[in-house]
Amino acid sequence: MKDDFYEWKWNLGTTPTGRFCFFPLDIGPTGFFYRQDIFEDAGLPSSPGEVAAAVTTWEDWISLGAELKAAADSFFVNDAQAIYEGVLNSSPERYFDADDTPLYTIPGSAVRQAWDITAAAIDAGITAKIPRDRGTDQNAAWASGRTAGNIGAAWWSQILEESAPETAGTWRLAAQPVRPGNNGGSFAALPPHLQGSRSGSRVPHLDQLTGEPGHSVRGRAALPLHPRLLLPAHLRR
Repeated sequence: MKDDFYEWKWNLGTTPTGRFCFFPLDIGPTGFFYRQDIFEDAGLPSSPGEVAAAVTTWEDWISLGAELKAAADSFFVNDAQAIYEGVLNSSPERYFDADDTPLYTIPGSAVRQAWDITAAAIDAGITAKIPRDRGTDQNAAWASGRTAGNIGAAWWSQILEESAPETAGTWRLAAQPVRPGNNGGSFAALPPHLQGSRSGSRVPHLDQLTGEPGHSVRGRAALPLHPRLLLPAHLRR
């Protein structure tokens, strides 16, 4: 069964001593969501493949955002935090290494790169500067087209279409610069005192929770863990 899952996700449920404690349920692969109609009207690359090819680096991504702002007066993202998290979530390291050594003090570390890229995006004027605690304003920006993109996990597809229902069908998903990241994902655990009990017997079979064909659990919280299960087709056209 272990071979059916991504190795890194399986290992996250295992303690440093090798004890397997948590069964992986789902993951949150990230990408760049964007309004295809606004990109088309602005004369920019508009299919997922075209957009991905145009933003292979974060510098390319910022440049395309500046083109969109100039042509359509639309921002790439609502807040700078989305960029910072998008870079960091796609990096093999975070704030500390396995020995708890701070990495943010090291020039060229992932967290410093994320900071510098985010600062460059702010300077380029491609963020709408709408903080996340102003959710209503963020939703209004997506609905009106003031903001035409977002970097987020697969479950953002449902959030965007629910936040701005009149834009449903216009959103597409392209690969984000450099590499995809992961944001979110959950695990299941059965406490020892429930094993073999009547309560424990009510727990769904694991293949019902992990996206096996016929038992796929889909919601905005995550994407099923199996690589062969994909996003809705309209997001990839």
